[in-house]
Amino acid sequence: MSSIDGLFQDDPLFARAMLGQEAERFIKGPVGRHVIARAEKQIEQAYQALSVADPEDPKLIRDLQHKISVARAVPHWLALAVQDGIMAEQQIEREEVEE
Repeated sequence: MSSIDGLFQDDPLFARAMLGQEAERFIKGPVGRHVIARAEKQIEQAYQALSVADPEDPKLIRDLQHKISVARAVPHWLALAVQDGIMAEQQIEREEVEE
């Protein structure tokens, strides 16, 4: 459970919205930009290494594929958090209109 979830245990929808906003701020901030740039660099380097890897070395190929997979996951997880937050905000807005 994240600290945001702990703050808004009574309102999980609001917690999702807040987490999404936090993720968006993180992505736009210097640390988030650095993390995403490092992930992109790791993907690029792993693809380059994979393109010249010995096809008879399955361990190396698996290791490089794993590096690519992990590096792709980080920005994807952040994007999912932002998207989930946006959807939660939209649901909150719809609920407020209905009241």
